[in-house]
Amino acid sequence: MPRSVVTMLGFMLGVALGMSFFRPRDLNAAVVHGNVEAVRLILTSSAMHSVDLDRALRVSAGLGRLDLTKLLVEHGASDMEGALTRAASQNQMAAIRWLVSPERTAPATDLSRAIKVACRSGSAEAEFFLLTLQRHPTD
Repeated sequence: MPRSVVTMLGFMLGVALGMSFFRPRDLNAAVVHGNVEAVRLILTSSAMHSVDLDRALRVSAGLGRLDLTKLLVEHGASDMEGALTRAASQNQMAAIRWLVSPERTAPATDLSRAIKVACRSGSAEAEFFLLTLQRHPTD
C-alpha cells in the first residue's frame, strides 16, 4: 500500500478514536486524495493553527477540487493568486472561473502571471479564457 494511503488511513483512524492531533502534512494528503471530510475535520480541530492553508489551497485548485478550494477559502486560505496560477498550469477551468469571479469578495487579480504559466504548460483553454478576461474584464 502506498505510504500516502497509509498516512491517510492512520489519520482517519485517529479521528475515529477521538484523537485531536494531526500533522500539517495530513491536510495536504487529505486534499490530494480529495477527502472532504478529513479536510473539514482538520480545519475545525483545535490544532489547525499549525497548517498551511494557502499551500492546501494551491494544491486543491491545481487538482480542480472546487469543493475543497471553497472550503479552504471559507476557513481563511487567502493565496488567490497562487491558486489561480496553479489552476491555470493544470487547465482547471472550474477553479479558474471561481477564483476570478467578480461576485467573490476577493477575486484573484494577477492574470498576467497565470496567463504566462498557462502558456508555458500548454493549458490553451485557460490561457484563452484569462487573456479574454484580461482584455474584456466587464464582459
